[in-house]
Amino acid sequence: MLDLDQLETLQAEIGADGFAEVADLLVCEIADGITALGTQPTGADLSAQFHYLKGSALNLGFRDFAGLCAQGEQGLPVDTAALQQVFDASVLALQRWANP
Repeated sequence: MLDLDQLETLQAEIGADGFAEVADLLVCEIADGITALGTQPTGADLSAQFHYLKGSALNLGFRDFAGLCAQGEQGLPVDTAALQQVFDASVLALQRWANP
């Protein structure tokens, strides 16, 4: 679910305090982006939204979530309820990793 190497690299680059702030910001941006999927038209705009979500997810090490976003970016159907579930599970895993 999580790319632990990415998380460790990010935390090493910006420090523990900076990591918490960046992680919170990215989680909020991803959550907003998921909400925006319901208002996005099809086609290029939807693909761009999935691309944005995928990039943010990869920065946070949300490997499984990014995989679903990659499917949406390619124009394949993505169940938004499943996307939300994977996001929620990823956030919980991140919290457990950051606060052992």
